[in-house]
Formats: sequence, structure tokens, C-alpha cells
Amino acid sequence: TLFRSMEEERRINHATFRTVEIQRWVICGFIGIITGLIACFINIVVEQLAGIKYQIVKDNIDKFTNTGGLSFSLLLWAVLNSALVVIGSIIVAYIEPVAAGSGIPQIKCFLNGVKIPHVVRLKTLVVKVFGVIFSVAGGLAVGKEGPMIHSGAVVAAGISPGSSTSLKKDFKVFEYFRRDTE
Repeated sequence: TLFRSMEEERRINHATFRTVEIQRWVICGFIGIITGLIACFINIVVEQLAGIKYQIVKDNIDKFTNTGGLSFSLLLWAVLNSALVVIGSIIVAYIEPVAAGSGIPQIKCFLNGVKIPHVVRLKTLVVKVFGVIFSVAGGLAVGKEGPMIHSGAVVAAGISPGSSTSLKKDFKVFEYFRRDTE
């Protein structure tokens, strides 16, 4: 199939080849911009949730500093962190389990031809984003880098063919890239 795609690229004229190359760069740009916006959204929401959490704990510390109940503030901090982590865990475990973990092994398998159900679906992306938000805001020692690779792959799988199976919509763009060789 590689030989066939090379022969096909030799047969198309220069103008068509240039158009396809421009479309490739446009697709890459869209993927990068949307993935970056997702990362910004995650950072903003994590900062907001952490700010709310720390304000609640700070107010509690201020309240109990003179009366001697600071251990309650520590307990409150642990309960708030646990609540955020439990929310994130429930979202991932019950709504879309394939969104668990970094997503890098699943994407490597997908790129090597292993069909993993729902690995590049919009629902997986949404669950992954909110799972990361609640995990990081809850104080878990997890990073956003691995999940962003999975998120970028979901965005790429949605943009490059120009259609969405989750939204059941065909946007009639980038149809050239719906082949396995692309």
C-alpha cells in the first residue's frame, strides 16, 4: 500500500499536491491550537478549584487559630482533596473507563493498528479532561503531559477526517485524509 500511495502522489499534478500539503499544515495547526486550548482550560479550572479549596482551608485556619482547633483544618484539607479525587475517579470509572491513566499506551496501540474501543472518542476526551482536572486539583501527584498526548490524539482523530462519529456529523472537509495512507 505504501508503493501504491507513492505512485498515486506521483500521478497527481503539482497544484493538487500543493493543495494537499497546505491542507496537511492547516490540519496540524488546528490540532495544535485546539489541544493548546484544552490545556489552557485544564490549567485555568485547576487553578480555580485549588484557589477555592485553599480559601476554604485558610478561612478555617483563621477561624480556629485562637480557639485551638487547627487539627480540624487539616482534616478539612484532607476531606476536600479526597472529595475531588473521588469525583474524578467516579467520572472515569463509570462514564468512560478507557480515559483512565495517561493514555499514552492506548495511543501507541492505536497507532500500531490495535483497535481499542472508544479510545479516540469525544466522550473519552471530555472524561479525560475532567478526570485530570479533579485529580490535579485534589493534590494527586499526577501530571497533565500524558493525558494531553491522549487529548491531542482524540482531537487529531476528530479533525483529520473532517467528520465525527460521536456527533454523527460529516463536515465534508479534508475528505482526502480519510484513507489509511494518510
